[in-house]
Amino acid sequence: MTSKYKKDFPIFKNYKNLVYLDNAASTQKPKIVISKLSEFYEKYCANVHRGIYPLSEKATDLYEEARKKIALFLGAEEEEIIFTSGTTMGINAVALMISKFFENKKINILLSELEHHSNIVPWQQIPNSKIEYLSFDSNFLVEIDEKIKTTEFDLVALTMQSNVTGSIIDIKKILNNLKKSQNFISVIDASQAVAHYPIDVKDLGVDFLTFSSHKIYGPFSVGVLYIKKEWLNKLDPFFFGGGMINKV
Repeated sequence: MTSKYKKDFPIFKNYKNLVYLDNAASTQKPKIVISKLSEFYEKYCANVHRGIYPLSEKATDLYEEARKKIALFLGAEEEEIIFTSGTTMGINAVALMISKFFENKKINILLSELEHHSNIVPWQQIPNSKIEYLSFDSNFLVEIDEKIKTTEFDLVALTMQSNVTGSIIDIKKILNNLKKSQNFISVIDASQAVAHYPIDVKDLGVDFLTFSSHKIYGPFSVGVLYIKKEWLNKLDPFFFGGGMINKV
């Protein structure tokens, strides 16, 4: 069974005895992905959303087709899918926009002790933020204690699966338990989980969710940030440039 899948990954042809166990950091790339990248540069290489000549229009069509596929993959709408450079960029983007949204008011944030640094450090940069953490039990599953249940949080940012222990966090259950008495913004790090089981953002009821392509057999420097539609017009942009211009 192993050899059946290994033949799809060219790296194993170059390193016959390679045993790769670092998938939590980054996955190897199958031939179909490598070929598709080469195909784009050989046949369709042009700037997207910038030209009205056939090559640019083809590149734009392919770009938007990728957005459509990711939306279907997550149970989202196309306009809710934003491309980033990765999970870290996605979380930082949300942290910056949320910081502007609250206008330096005190923000109570709930994280867990299982978080990657990329889902801790960006929240520490928000002025006047107070961070509390969900602890974990002997099975490395997070617990909601009475103190957490009675504390009002403005934002909850959690991983769906630990990159250290591999433990899967029941995000829907945790968010539902908290929402019985609270109204908060939810931010989900799906970078480890997205390769292992289906994710439906509408079913989870989350506001933001992000992951990196390179952890799900895709290329480096590409990420996805899901933003629930109702937030698209509430948040001010944090990154500015030509792609957003009507008139200067």
